Amino acid sequence: MRNPGTSRSGAAPAINPAALTPQDLAKLVGVSVDTIRSDIDAGAPINRDGTINLVYYAAWLNAPDPNPEIGTPNTPPL
Repeated sequence: MRNPGTSRSGAAPAINPAALTPQDLAKLVGVSVDTIRSDIDAGAPINRDGTINLVYYAAWLNAPDPNPEIGTPNTPPL
């Protein structure tokens, strides 16, 4: 009898990067689930079913701040 969490080949089941649970995303990127939930609360994009698209999440994380403070370290003035 095989483990229900594995495929016939014995490998872990494939994950869909376009529909990750917060728990799967946290494990994948090496942060806590609380960090992912905080990002969602701060406006990170989620799918209608509450899952997260890894590409959209990465783009959201790397988007420029729409209201940067002028003159902060490593931020060129506008």
